[in-house]
Amino acid sequence: MTSGELVWLENSRKDEVVTFLRKKDGDEILVAINLSSRPLEVAVRGRETTSWSSVNFPGDFKKGTGVPAKMQLPGFGWSVMQKKDANP
Repeated sequence: MTSGELVWLENSRKDEVVTFLRKKDGDEILVAINLSSRPLEVAVRGRETTSWSSVNFPGDFKKGTGVPAKMQLPGFGWSVMQKKDANP
């Protein structure tokens, strides 16, 4: 998603991790980027744990794991998640 509302999100490692949300037409994409060289555990404040799924990209990337309430990000790694549709 390259357009829509941009919402900066608070997280538990604000000096090392950037987190934001893109919203458009009911879709939501959450992005977390570790700007440090160290692996980190980070929590994004106010985000449910069960309504997100990881977005997969081809290739060998430094991708994080977990849910917004508890993510593990490798050094200089990232995580992209999409909110699951409540009414599939």
